[in-house]
Amino acid sequence: MDPEEKARAHLTNFQKFLIQTSRHRGGNVGLVLLYLAFGLPFFFNVAVLVIVTFTIYPLTSGVTEKMAVLGFLFLILNAIAYQVRGVANSVLTVMFLTRRRRRPRKVEPPTVELK
Repeated sequence: MDPEEKARAHLTNFQKFLIQTSRHRGGNVGLVLLYLAFGLPFFFNVAVLVIVTFTIYPLTSGVTEKMAVLGFLFLILNAIAYQVRGVANSVLTVMFLTRRRRRPRKVEPPTVELK
């Protein structure tokens, strides 16, 4: 099996896994939470921008202080966000690798009666 076929099979299996997970009770909620965790850096950056704009930024006096405040907050919150994103990626990978696998059904060929 060449690498392209392996990759295609992996993506197909992963897609089937996501579809099966979404059909179970609570599966949609779990998947939405995982996808939100993947987008967490963006949401944190928007939240930081709003918080800094209305609270800390007006209290700083010089340009260098303002840049330091913005840089520090973005650095810390991005580190947290990427850590959460990595955990969400690990959770999704573990869910996929430890999924319950069903054995394929044996399909019997149709019998044809000859007269």
